[in-house]
Amino acid sequence: MPDLLGDVLLAEAALDPRSGRSNGLLEDILANTDGEPMTNLLVNTGRVDWQWRDLRPNGPSPVEPLWRILQQEYAAGSTEVRRQLLTVVRKVAPFQPRRVLDLLRTTVEADHSGLVWLLDDIPPVLAAAAHDPDHLGESLDLLWEVGQHDVRPIHSAPYSALRLLSDLASYSPDKPLFYQEAVVDAVGRWAQVGPVDASSRMPFALLDRIFETVAERHETEGWALVISRLPLAADRVASVRARAYQVLLEGYGSSDPVRAGVAARSLAEAFRDQRGPFKDLVVPALEELAVRTRAVEPGPLVSLAVHRSVLWHLVYGTASASDAARRVSDSLPDLLPHRIAVLMHSNCHEWQLVGDDYDFGTSEHAWQLRIAEAAEEAASLWDDRTVWSVLCDLLETGMQVFAEYPSGCPPLIGCFAAGRPGLSTAIICGALERGDTTVELVVAPALKALWDSAPFIAEQLLTELEGTNRAAVLRSVLQTSVTRLAAGDALHTSEAMAAHRLAGHHDASVRVAVLRLAVQMARTPSTRSEGISLLSSVPFSALPSGARDFAWAFVGPGALSWSDLTPDQRAVCVVELIGAPTLDDYRVQSALSDTYEDEALDILIDRLESWESDPAPAYTPLPFSWIAPLPFKKSSRRTDLLERLVHWFEREREHPWRRELFGVELFGIVAGGTYNREVLDVLLKSFKSGDAARIHAIAPLLGGAHRGLLWDEPDFVADVLQRSARQSNELYRRVGGYLMNAEMSGMKSTSPGEPFPRDVEVREQASRIRARLAAGSPEDRFYSALQDRANAEIEGALREDLDLDNRREW
Repeated sequence: MPDLLGDVLLAEAALDPRSGRSNGLLEDILANTDGEPMTNLLVNTGRVDWQWRDLRPNGPSPVEPLWRILQQEYAAGSTEVRRQLLTVVRKVAPFQPRRVLDLLRTTVEADHSGLVWLLDDIPPVLAAAAHDPDHLGESLDLLWEVGQHDVRPIHSAPYSALRLLSDLASYSPDKPLFYQEAVVDAVGRWAQVGPVDASSRMPFALLDRIFETVAERHETEGWALVISRLPLAADRVASVRARAYQVLLEGYGSSDPVRAGVAARSLAEAFRDQRGPFKDLVVPALEELAVRTRAVEPGPLVSLAVHRSVLWHLVYGTASASDAARRVSDSLPDLLPHRIAVLMHSNCHEWQLVGDDYDFGTSEHAWQLRIAEAAEEAASLWDDRTVWSVLCDLLETGMQVFAEYPSGCPPLIGCFAAGRPGLSTAIICGALERGDTTVELVVAPALKALWDSAPFIAEQLLTELEGTNRAAVLRSVLQTSVTRLAAGDALHTSEAMAAHRLAGHHDASVRVAVLRLAVQMARTPSTRSEGISLLSSVPFSALPSGARDFAWAFVGPGALSWSDLTPDQRAVCVVELIGAPTLDDYRVQSALSDTYEDEALDILIDRLESWESDPAPAYTPLPFSWIAPLPFKKSSRRTDLLERLVHWFEREREHPWRRELFGVELFGIVAGGTYNREVLDVLLKSFKSGDAARIHAIAPLLGGAHRGLLWDEPDFVADVLQRSARQSNELYRRVGGYLMNAEMSGMKSTSPGEPFPRDVEVREQASRIRARLAAGSPEDRFYSALQDRANAEIEGALREDLDLDNRREW
């Protein structure tokens, strides 16, 4: 029954047309039904109540008893119950917004622990309630409150609160503008009273949709979604755009640098991609911004944000837009802190028109001169403590404004501190009172400058820094040594000693830093021996990327060879490689490819045995694929290595199947991927021994043979089958099964209506070989079984193609 007809029939059957009171039918239904009929009753009654409310605003509400039950179930229900109820509430929300908002307010404002589990369920209900103009503002406020607890990116979930707020701000051909106006007003409120998030630019980012030049219409046609983009009339949306622009300008004038900076960054969206009639609005907006800028006199970081927002029009815009953008740029203060902010939070190429003839080297040199000039001017104006205070404020506040790594900070700190031991010390000591991010950005370049200008002071300070035992400080100390080596500086003895003391530090990130310093030292001729000693002293197997960082020493120019390590050092590193979670990285495999043959095989065997005893999910004994060449690929001792593996397979073990999972793959790797005559002779020794236990143990190795072995080496196949059959029928079936698996396993493909070509080949080859075998012999029975299986596969494939319905059973 259509909903509209259901509403009419319900009103006629359950309500007195004169008074609007229930005639008792609703109460009877309520007492005798539940489940889906109850849900439908609530939705229909909610709509009837909405329709009758205008006619009898003071009359009784027919939905009240039903709503009371829903409130009780929602309050007492679990998260899953609430989710189910919210799907019902969503249908009635446009007609009962007051009741819906009262129901959800407690969850949104008080029950934050429960809200986390309903981040995809509550927002659609609130968006539905927002359809009522009288409750639009309140719905927006609750959506914003929900959005504060949703850390997901705005477009990662279609029903997230911030995504729905953005949709409400968008233009649509059939949407009244009061929705956009309400969002603009709400953003203005939220920006004044609440926190501003720099990474997402919220709440100012919600205004991005206001400055769009097209309206979107989404329509469904069956399973298809049709999106129509229609150009907007500039005069129709001019008023709401002006209101949104004023909200940004008000935020831009805030005394809070973070709020002002995020608003200034959001101004870029007001100027972006303005086409058609909207292009004429850019110049007046820029001129208004220039006037506002002269009145505000923005601080260093806000000035940088504004400059970035107008940069595109300044460089690429039309003549009039470029002139207007230049007036904005000229209105920005040009004080020393403003210039330092630009140097700290940007780079030289950001401000240039980069074309085919652009000279990167000249631009970078000019940028370095600007840094040097700023450093000289700061030294003439401020003492060391003031310089650090200015730099620290610009750094930390800038990271809050831009929510990004300040790319220019380390070189700027290094230039400012160069030749100024007092400032270097002030920066380092001041950074120790700040957070880890500040420490890691400024301590290393300042400490390097101190080593260059005053090594004695640097050595004393190094002891103090190590004594803090703070991970960020220790990482910075080690990074300083890496940077000094890369610059060609000689390490001080105290630096190397400190690195050795930190090799076993309890913090994993410090051990990673030591490992990276050791790699740099090992690749540097003057510190090679000491670097190798340090490299072999770091327990890297438990580090997240320890094996990869260790293996850097064996890759590229100046790389180590395992012969550079002493036997004791190699033994220590081998133990760590055995414990590493994976060998998938190319650098790790490159390091392994340089090991001695026996040591390489020892590492792989020990990794397999370690996994056999404790098959941890995070531990993969062999890599998914080998990228680097292995040392035994062209080894003259391959026979000895293969025999070692065979003897290893023959040993008794607790879980034989675990060894088979990776042991067969390892045998194939040492064999070079193909079972040639040399490999087959090694395997045949176990069969010739006549020991059933040995044959039983190595039978899985036959399953790793290359495809085609059964046709290329029929004499070998006959030999192993005959020797197995002499022992027992069970052993014969085991050996035959693995041989068959070598040929029949793996992927295969064909065209519809055709058998798999590989199955046809197996049938033909098996028939060819059987023609010269003694009837009833073990090998004849094996090839006959192989032929029968190929026929079964062929018939199954053809039958499956004919029975198309079987493919739709899922």
